[in-house]
Amino acid sequence: MEVAKGTVIDGRQVRCEHARVNRTVIITTYPGFTMDKTVILAILVKNFGPFETVEFPIRGWLAGKGAVARFQYRQDAINFFGVSSLACE
Repeated sequence: MEVAKGTVIDGRQVRCEHARVNRTVIITTYPGFTMDKTVILAILVKNFGPFETVEFPIRGWLAGKGAVARFQYRQDAINFFGVSSLACE
């Protein structure tokens, strides 16, 4: 693991750590805007990277209001969060 630190694979820097990292983001919509899995995958994958899963909860506070998406790569989730946070300011 020590040798791998700093190595770049597929354009991404290798990160070695013991803990599981959070790659999950919650995506919500504006009132009156409908979002489906096709829209999320078409827009977000193109701009931020591939997902492992995209789920639309049918129960709870997020039901009908958005999605929970898990990126394949931690850095993609960080990039998405940074850009989406700036858009909300």
